[in-house]
Amino acid sequence: MFISAHILSGLAIGEMANSLPAALVGALFPDLDHLVPYFRFGVFRSWGMFWRTVRSHDDPYGCQRNYFHSIWLFGLVTAVCIALGGVASLAFVLGYGSHLVLDALDSAEWWPFYPLRTVTVRGPIGYLSRGELLVTIFLAAVVALLWLRG
Repeated sequence: MFISAHILSGLAIGEMANSLPAALVGALFPDLDHLVPYFRFGVFRSWGMFWRTVRSHDDPYGCQRNYFHSIWLFGLVTAVCIALGGVASLAFVLGYGSHLVLDALDSAEWWPFYPLRTVTVRGPIGYLSRGELLVTIFLAAVVALLWLRG
């Protein structure tokens, strides 16, 4: 999913858990994976190259969704957050989990057991498609309703 859906899921979880910063960081945390190939392949050198890369359905570098998108790291982070306890830890884990769920729904490749690429997930919703737009609008409506509820 595009970053807007992840931001909105983090906002919704943060609003419900009363821990907005932790949920938002958790919802965006897995996309740190993207930075490694972006720097390695010079994606940040040109706005055009960056824009083409983030809009691409396929992972042109084969490594954008790697360790931070892995179920293994999610499990480890969850265990650490459980040990730490507190609302912020829970909000972070829920935000992180929402990111993985949203990415599992889109049609871009995801290897949940990375570095093992034995299982490849491609969800039913096209990347940057009308379906993804509807998911994003739904998440925006949830956030709006939560904010209106006060």
